[in-house]
Amino acid sequence: MLLSAIRDKTSLEVMYQGVARVICPWRLGWKTTEKSGPHKNLLCYQIGGYSASGLKPHGSMENFRCWNLDEIRSALPVSTPWYFPQTWPKEPSTCIDDVIAEAGS
Repeated sequence: MLLSAIRDKTSLEVMYQGVARVICPWRLGWKTTEKSGPHKNLLCYQIGGYSASGLKPHGSMENFRCWNLDEIRSALPVSTPWYFPQTWPKEPSTCIDDVIAEAGS
């Protein structure tokens, strides 16, 4: 589901850490850390649902999230349009070392 959502730019409702969130998935790939070893991460842009830090206005870079894929329990397509932020981060993301899939602009 995630690969096709990234490729087709489809918004998803996911259960992440037990709560529903609406995201635009951007990038999926491998990350290796000393604590967790190699694991898959998802870089996404959150547009709805629960957020402990609160969501900023659409277009804000602060709505990007980096999540461990193991913590996502479900993913269903939603009719919310896929959102493209106004700008892309100037610095490369540290979320993913080796990209599996990435949405084109």
